[in-house]
Amino acid sequence: MAVYLLTGVAGFIASEVAGFLLADGHTVVGVDNLNDAYDVRLKQWRLAQLGSKPE
Repeated sequence: MAVYLLTGVAGFIASEVAGFLLADGHTVVGVDNLNDAYDVRLKQWRLAQLGSKPE
């Protein structure tokens, strides 16, 4: 499987892409600065959801 680098991974689109890649067995390296352009709690929740995916 491949290794992917995703920027803005706590955002809606990148978090969905990361979820699909993880489900297919790929490795995802996610980067996000967690700025406060919108609710940081939502971004943290998305990251927690991705972190709980089995490897």
